[in-house]
Amino acid sequence: MSSRLRGFLLATLSLGATTSFAEPLLFEEDAESGTLAKSDVKPGKWDSLVLADNANSIGISLESAHRGNLGIREVDGRAGVGTGSEGHLGVFLPRLLGDVRLRFWMRYHPTSTTGHAFQAQLGLTPAGAGPGSTQAITLAFLPAPSRIPQLGGFDAAGAYQYDTGDAGSLPEADAWGLYEATIRGIGTPSGERTFHINGKLVAHHSNVNFTGVAIDRLVLGEYYSNDLSFTGTLDFDDVRLSSGPQASTLVILLPPAQDAPCLPLTVVLRSSEGTQVEAPYPFEAELASQQGHAFHADAGCTTPVTTVHFSAGASSATVFHSPASGTGDVLTASYVDFITEAASLVPPPGGSEAPEPAPLPGSVPGASQLRVSCGAGGSGLSLGGVLVVLARLAARGRRRCCMSRGAGAVWVNAGRCRHGRREESPGSTGQGAG
Repeated sequence: MSSRLRGFLLATLSLGATTSFAEPLLFEEDAESGTLAKSDVKPGKWDSLVLADNANSIGISLESAHRGNLGIREVDGRAGVGTGSEGHLGVFLPRLLGDVRLRFWMRYHPTSTTGHAFQAQLGLTPAGAGPGSTQAITLAFLPAPSRIPQLGGFDAAGAYQYDTGDAGSLPEADAWGLYEATIRGIGTPSGERTFHINGKLVAHHSNVNFTGVAIDRLVLGEYYSNDLSFTGTLDFDDVRLSSGPQASTLVILLPPAQDAPCLPLTVVLRSSEGTQVEAPYPFEAELASQQGHAFHADAGCTTPVTTVHFSAGASSATVFHSPASGTGDVLTASYVDFITEAASLVPPPGGSEAPEPAPLPGSVPGASQLRVSCGAGGSGLSLGGVLVVLARLAARGRRRCCMSRGAGAVWVNAGRCRHGRREESPGSTGQGAG
């Protein structure tokens, strides 16, 4: 990671987790309608569907669904030479200023080891002009073996800036990833671009002059490539465009004190920018405990649940958890459209103290207790209780037993006692002593 990128990330995290309220989406596509183009018999949402070659295709597919039943699949079957387009979907937007954020899930399956595939673009147009071909932001990638994400775009003067992420920061082939592009400051001289994958910042460019320009269109797919030799498939789902931050991650917030028998947990939705954001639709988040401990709907931990409900517009939900005393755990809340961030429940130092065992017959209330171990876990006994045990052992011919008070130990063998080695732990059985 470059020092500039690292510095930007630290500055972003230092802002804290404020709450962002949902604004109406500028565009959304989940493919569940089963159509794409507005010109289809059942109108879709896209103004254009363009293919550069008969070997390429774009359509709705059952195999390309990430959430729900359907997704969008682009097939790039042409191993071209040079630069140009392979195919894309496009939609015109009202002229947008300020901040614009694009997110979508994507999975790629390359059938070549070369080439350069573009994923999405937001078009840029000067004030007073019609739709043009300049891009404010472009997302692209180099497939295996390098797996490098790329961020680019033009400024108001027509200069192209270009940034790349680290090698390997692109998800592996055939793995779904959440891709997010943000442009800030459209119409100002101090704009910036950011690119997040699975909630992590992979590329960033600041001090971009966007004076006098606006965003006017969204393009999804291989609108342009500077190396047409790439072949394979691109699957897309849950494409959303907004001006405000969008939900990317489900996080469980733990209470400061974690030693209560019934812990209140807050499950929140966060953006990749670190703000708490509202749910775009209602959903049920699946709850999981690595140790298999239960979640509950009530503060008394009497009503078990396996999910927590988010209403549309909600940014958090409350659930309760009953951990095992003195043990650690890893807790998660998950839903297919968001990334899961695990929460670690840390056990108290030294674990919890075991309760004092009940006295055996012959013990004296309030008497000093000793630990007796006969090849198994020990029991706390008074001196009178020890004598009872010793008498029983002698009658039964028991060979070996250990008594300890503090650091000392007394071994019993066929009715005889002598000092032996120190117990190494409260649960030591004393086996192996002479």
